[in-house]
Amino acid sequence: MDALTGVYVGCFGVGLLYAIFSTLFSGHGEVGGHDISVGGHDISHDVGGHDTGDTDGGHASPFSMTVIACFMAGFGAFGLVGRSWLGLGAALSSAFAVVGGFAVGAAMFVFLGKVIYASQSSSEGRQIDMIGLLAEVITPIPPARRGEIAYILGGSRYTSAAMTETPRKKDIPSGTPVRIKRVVGGTVYVEPEQ
Repeated sequence: MDALTGVYVGCFGVGLLYAIFSTLFSGHGEVGGHDISVGGHDISHDVGGHDTGDTDGGHASPFSMTVIACFMAGFGAFGLVGRSWLGLGAALSSAFAVVGGFAVGAAMFVFLGKVIYASQSSSEGRQIDMIGLLAEVITPIPPARRGEIAYILGGSRYTSAAMTETPRKKDIPSGTPVRIKRVVGGTVYVEPEQ
């Protein structure tokens, strides 16, 4: 076995083992990732009244460790096929290995995006879909404090903590229809429907 064949064997073995391990045991290859999703909602922060952004844990990345490991395994496998079975020289087997690696990595990327992450999606809507919805107060909303609302999104009924969008002097009583104006973190800001 020459050195290049050894590189192909090593890439295939390491890539295959890591891809299998990461897919089965570590959240699809994102070892140590810190994206958090609770009940289908992405986590965000509200600091001083400003939304600092939210994480995006529901999408596959072409640079995830699983995709990279699949590229390595594909590179090794196609390199071995080109070198050992097809009898290609170093340059051609390397080109064949790179093309094969990208094909296998791309296939895993599509698989993660379409099958794995899609199956993890929730029936709960995204926060942006809540804006403008009509809701009903189920726990009175006192001035400058939180109450609770119920709303229907995507055919399902949800509840959420709620505050008024503008300052008020009296409670918004239970049963009052309200319109969702914005969502910050886990709090929905509403105004009574006119």
